Amino acid sequence: MTPNIEDISSEKVRGEIRYINKLRKWTSSARSITMLGASVTSFWLIYRVFVIYGFWAALVCFLGLSIVYGLGVSPMFVVATNLLCFYFKVVGIWLPIISYILAIILLYVDMRVDNLRKRVDPYNLGSINDR
Repeated sequence: MTPNIEDISSEKVRGEIRYINKLRKWTSSARSITMLGASVTSFWLIYRVFVIYGFWAALVCFLGLSIVYGLGVSPMFVVATNLLCFYFKVVGIWLPIISYILAIILLYVDMRVDNLRKRVDPYNLGSINDR
């Protein structure tokens, strides 16, 4: 079955690309905060595990976070903040809430981009990123 390919030069697709570019500009700070927060909370989590349980537990924690990082930075941030808040009780509830909000915002933007890419460029030829 051949996918329904939309023309990238159509006004509807161009308008959606402009909207996605605006979303990316608005959420660039959210992406930066998520990347910084994920790395800081992950290292903090590994440090806490190392102090309390030792080297091997910290190594397992590092490997687990590496697997979660394969899903993206936002899930790693969510996992690390949840463990720091609910298991180790070293941060307040505000940090997991912020991580969930940022993850939802970034997921929405990434889903819009992926949806447009699948409609315009189903074979991943790179036509969306051409300017």
